[in-house]
Amino acid sequence: MRVYSTLLSQNLRTKLVVRPSTAVHTNDPFAKFIVTKDTEPLSLCDFQKNDSVNLKLDLCVRSSTLSTFNSLQKKQEMNWDPVKYAASKLRGVISPIQAYVTIGKKFCPHSLVYDSRFFQLHYFPQDHFMSCFRKSKPAITVKSNKKYYLNGKIFNKDQKYFNESRISKLDEAELSKIHAAMMRLTTKHRNNIPSEFAYLRRDLKLKVKMMFIKEWCRLNGDKATREHSHFEKNSHNSTIIEDKSKKRLIDNFGRSTVGTAKDGYYLYIVKIFPDEETLNDFNDDVNKSVQKVANLDWDNFLTSKKGPKGKSWVETFNDSINVQSVNRILEISKFPFKLQREQLKD
Repeated sequence: MRVYSTLLSQNLRTKLVVRPSTAVHTNDPFAKFIVTKDTEPLSLCDFQKNDSVNLKLDLCVRSSTLSTFNSLQKKQEMNWDPVKYAASKLRGVISPIQAYVTIGKKFCPHSLVYDSRFFQLHYFPQDHFMSCFRKSKPAITVKSNKKYYLNGKIFNKDQKYFNESRISKLDEAELSKIHAAMMRLTTKHRNNIPSEFAYLRRDLKLKVKMMFIKEWCRLNGDKATREHSHFEKNSHNSTIIEDKSKKRLIDNFGRSTVGTAKDGYYLYIVKIFPDEETLNDFNDDVNKSVQKVANLDWDNFLTSKKGPKGKSWVETFNDSINVQSVNRILEISKFPFKLQREQLKD
């Protein structure tokens, strides 16, 4: 009997959910920071031109004359870009959780889904601990943690760029000499590492987000996320009538089908900043990274080569989270939410 109960406890499957810790008021600055099951996904079809124009010009009315306001409104309407506006709505995860994982945890190798000379992409499904605290559907963070001198554009003796990620032993000594010489020449000048400049980091984030949301919506990520919300709300109803003539974007488990963009948290870690010569290649890589996630097969992607049998790598990672520690961090940071571990229904 004791052995049976032990095996039963090991097979119990749980999920992490975020609940309000207090009565969250609409005027609470953190009330809308974390997505819920009712949060609408970002979609290029949902944004009207007037929404963006009115939002940007609302604060200008009190301090501007009527003629100035009208000219500003016309200018904004002429420069209207739904992709740029949707990109501005993309958010990441709340900062205390980002710090908790970065400092205390190593990312599971399973989350690394795309790796190129420009960046790495870590993808976390919507039931992953990180995605529980995402601030938009989908969520995205763009970081740059590797610093390449002159953006990696240093020629070798054959007038070819050094491969920034795989420098051969023969080139290593030559690169060190060039680097030392350049350091002596530039000690009195500004830093030549792109990631050190705030305006370049802001420009980088905008470039990635614009390409990302455009491709994500093209692959029906917004529609699939809405279908998933509808599936969760009506999963108890067995009399739902489906339109078989319409292509389904989610499977019988409520998961997006292969080829459909996925909700969740996307973490881009950029190694080389795009410039005029490499922007097209960089944009192609962003599109390919979104496509790579869309083409993931859930069963293969979630299967863990190591760890408990019958559990995905997401569940294994979630099991390692200290819920009490996370809630203390949220309380100290004054976020009106708490993390809970709930048992999955069969």
